[in-house]
Amino acid sequence: GYMIAQGSTTLWEGWTGTRNLIGEATSRNHIMFGGGVIRFLATQLVGLPSNAHDDGVLTISPAKWAIENLYQMSGTRDMGRGRVGVAWARAKNQPHTLELNVSLPSLSAAHVRLPASHQCENIFVQQVSDRQGTVLPLPKVDCQIERSPTVTYAILQIPIFNQRTHWVIHTSLNN
Repeated sequence: GYMIAQGSTTLWEGWTGTRNLIGEATSRNHIMFGGGVIRFLATQLVGLPSNAHDDGVLTISPAKWAIENLYQMSGTRDMGRGRVGVAWARAKNQPHTLELNVSLPSLSAAHVRLPASHQCENIFVQQVSDRQGTVLPLPKVDCQIERSPTVTYAILQIPIFNQRTHWVIHTSLNN
C-alpha cells in the first residue's frame, strides 16, 4: 500500500519504504518485480502454459481455486510454435458447468488439466475446428485421473494436428 499511497503506478526498486526523490540513486520503475505477478496471473488464473515440456507438449491448467472463485478468464501467450490461447467461463445460471476454449498452434500437443470429481466421464470435447472455423472430426482424446491428497484432476491428452486448432471442452465441476 505504501507505494500506491505515494502515487506509484509501478513497482519500485527497493522494498525499504524509502521515499524516492528525483536525483536519488533508486528508480521507481522495475518491471522485473512484476514478472512473477504476470506469470502467476497467466498460469494460475488463465491456465496458460509457462513453457513446453521437453517433448513439446503444452500443459493447460487453470487452478482449481480460480475456477471455483471466478466466473471467467482468458489470455494468450506466444510460444515457440505460435500463439496459445485459453479462455474459460462458468455460466452464472449453471455455476457447476465449465466451458474451456483452447487454441493451439500447428504441430502442438497439449495436456489439459481440469478439476474432476473422480472420473473422466463428465469431461467431453464438444468441438474441434481449424483456423477458418471449419469443424473437424473429433479425434480420440485420452483422459487420465491424477489424485493428490487435496484435489483430483482429469488430464486430457490432446493430439498433435498439422494445423492450428481450436478446442471447446465442457466439464461438470460437481464433486
